[in-house]
Amino acid sequence: MSDKKQFRILALTLLGVIILIGVSGIAGFLLMMRGNEITTVPDVAGFQLEDALISIQEKGLNTKIQLKYSSDPGDRGKILEQKPQPGSILRAGSYVTLDVSRGTIIDKIDDYRGWNIKDLRSHLMSIFATYGTVLNIKEPLVQIHDSSPEGTILQQKPEPGEPLTSFTELELVVSRGPGESMEEIPGFIGMDFQTAITKAASMNIPFTFVAKEAKANEKKGTVIAQTPEAKTQVPKGTMLQLTMTDPEPDGTKVFGILERTIPDYPVKMSLKYEIISPFGERTEIFTIKHKGGIISIPYFVEDGSTLVLSVDNRELVNFQVKK
Repeated sequence: MSDKKQFRILALTLLGVIILIGVSGIAGFLLMMRGNEITTVPDVAGFQLEDALISIQEKGLNTKIQLKYSSDPGDRGKILEQKPQPGSILRAGSYVTLDVSRGTIIDKIDDYRGWNIKDLRSHLMSIFATYGTVLNIKEPLVQIHDSSPEGTILQQKPEPGEPLTSFTELELVVSRGPGESMEEIPGFIGMDFQTAITKAASMNIPFTFVAKEAKANEKKGTVIAQTPEAKTQVPKGTMLQLTMTDPEPDGTKVFGILERTIPDYPVKMSLKYEIISPFGERTEIFTIKHKGGIISIPYFVEDGSTLVLSVDNRELVNFQVKK
């Protein structure tokens, strides 16, 4: 083979190598440029998941999905939140995290007949504390006398098994118990007011007090009148109204009457009355079953004491006594 021919072959080979290197360089440059592409995050909040995925993929982005409960049954399958926020600038291939609703934590009405209304309130409160309320008890309750224990749920609307598609109020018929039983009111006249409080509370007789100055023939700090009168037969739970005289003054103590109106309850709740001394000593005075309304409790305590009223261990009143 002649030198001229060999030179031509070598030249063509070198040219091919140069072209190949150039093509590879251009391809690498294009790939590098593509990897550096930037894009804008679209706003997909409220989209159905399928539509959101398409919108994000069109921007050259990838997705991560997190399922969460929500408070609106109609949100099922929709985008609740996204990260990063709409309008954020990302490189192509980056990830967008989508929070997708899996619906409400309950999706149909359960059968609550036979439940106690107090237990149902606690149950619904615990379920919806995190995810928002979709089922609420309609007030006021319909209450009727029935052989079932007081507070038992007898009827409900919507019926058990109905789907929850939106915020729903649960209409309930609740037992008042087997009817009004009667009780005889004992006599309180002549008792010192603290003994009268203890006795009434121990018998679950709701009471109120009013105070007046003692007359010449009246002993201070005692009950001088009551309504209903002693030995009267009244329906259980009838309010007892007691009139007392002001106690003998004491330089270190303060006398007064704690008057409050607490919420009316469909069933009797545990009302606890406590006194905290200025030194932090806590003393329970009484616990009584109470349906709410007016509270009127006399006190005769050290200046700086704190009076505490709680219903089922939920503090309603915290009052510091001052002269």
